[in-house]
Amino acid sequence: MKSLKEGNTCFLKKPRSWQKIYFWWEDAEQWFMNKVYDARIDGSVKPNFAKGVWIIAKDLDHHIDTMEREGYKYFLKEEEND
Repeated sequence: MKSLKEGNTCFLKKPRSWQKIYFWWEDAEQWFMNKVYDARIDGSVKPNFAKGVWIIAKDLDHHIDTMEREGYKYFLKEEEND
């Protein structure tokens, strides 16, 4: 959570899954968090920005805790690899 609040982009992923769920702040005020799932588009895996949603900042901790209980693991996004 600290890395998200510092403005870093992260993703959640279940072990042995191809799909990542990306999170990043909409702007510097950190009021809305973007959430976008990977999808298979034209034969490749890409973030599906058309179906992205926002999470408000006060619900972020609860949202991440719920996803971790469902088996998702938290990773920082590295620009050169993702």
